[in-house]
Amino acid sequence: MTTEPTAFPVESLILAATAREGDLLRLIEEHGLAAFAEVLVAETAGRCDLLPLDREIPVGVRVVHGAETAEFLITVSAQGAHHESGDATKGYAVIETEALPLARSIYGPASFDGIATRAVTVRPEAAEEGTGKPSEFGIGSSALRRADRPNPVALAAQAVNVAMAARDRDLGDLALRYGSDKWGVWHWYTQHYDRHFGPLRHEPLRVLEIGIGGYSDPAAGGGSLRMWRGYFPRAIVHGLDIYDKSGSNEPRIRTHVGSQDDAEYLRRFAEEHGPFDIVIDDGSHVNAHILASFQVLFPYVRPGGWYAIEDIQTSYWPQYGGTSGTQAGTGTSIGLLKELLDGLEHQEANQPRGHRPSYTDRHVVGLHCYHNLAFVQKGVNAEGTVPAWVKRTPLSYFYPSQDS
Repeated sequence: MTTEPTAFPVESLILAATAREGDLLRLIEEHGLAAFAEVLVAETAGRCDLLPLDREIPVGVRVVHGAETAEFLITVSAQGAHHESGDATKGYAVIETEALPLARSIYGPASFDGIATRAVTVRPEAAEEGTGKPSEFGIGSSALRRADRPNPVALAAQAVNVAMAARDRDLGDLALRYGSDKWGVWHWYTQHYDRHFGPLRHEPLRVLEIGIGGYSDPAAGGGSLRMWRGYFPRAIVHGLDIYDKSGSNEPRIRTHVGSQDDAEYLRRFAEEHGPFDIVIDDGSHVNAHILASFQVLFPYVRPGGWYAIEDIQTSYWPQYGGTSGTQAGTGTSIGLLKELLDGLEHQEANQPRGHRPSYTDRHVVGLHCYHNLAFVQKGVNAEGTVPAWVKRTPLSYFYPSQDS
């Protein structure tokens, strides 16, 4: 059974990986090498690519720091990978690495992949032990030389080795891998997410997604949370759902139980876990719930961050509180977006004397809408407009009628 290091300060590790070496050393001193290394090995297992393997292959990982060593096994299969503490020599391949370069490789700058800092030993003969059909698994010396039958132990070792580096993965591929419906099922959202979130990809972010999926089944859902974890290699990803989804918890994934239309709960939650760089509403899609969540959570989005609302088509579905017909009315998600657009241009409008701009008037700086998906960009909306003494001249001044 995989042990998840819940008490280790993962956010501190993420920040330290791009700071001074002393910050990483202090984390090892305070928490011990085993806890430090387990966070990194768990992250590596979560990043491993799926492989066309016909059975599980254990890969040993030995993390060294001075005279200390922490050992683990990452078991790779066609279904993914999982880790556990254990004797690294029991792996069919063994990867040995120093603790500090491994931390920098996983959570540090994208320019440092750390491949050259690791020693990889592939032992294909180990796969023969206890099996009666080694030939089917292609582990003989001849198989190692044949390009059309790559050695599966080497494939597993390479998957772990590559997962230890902060290399970008396509968001659509990640969605398919983890079972998120944001690409290839009913929706085609990942291309838009990549366009807007790509510049933030390697930042130490806090991401919140409302709605984890799987309904009341505690073992179901979490695909999008794992997709975001893979896409943002230095982010802490929070998920909020009305059902207990703690089975999806990982070192960088944290699930919470609560309702998105409970304003008091959302405020307490945001005070404790925010501010957020990104909030994604993929919750109930009930229009009243969407508006309630936005009202509370948008102030807890950092300047420069994003608030995304999925499935805004429910603005036209009465069963979700939408407006029947071709025009979405107030009280719907699209009605909200229309109001935000007016607020974005509030400095240009002829407002009554004493009018005070709302919070969103002052802090929404961009709106981007796609089919069933909208992005609201947070910032300071204070560019100003032409001076008040400039008259808003009628169009006829510039384009006199033919009769005049």
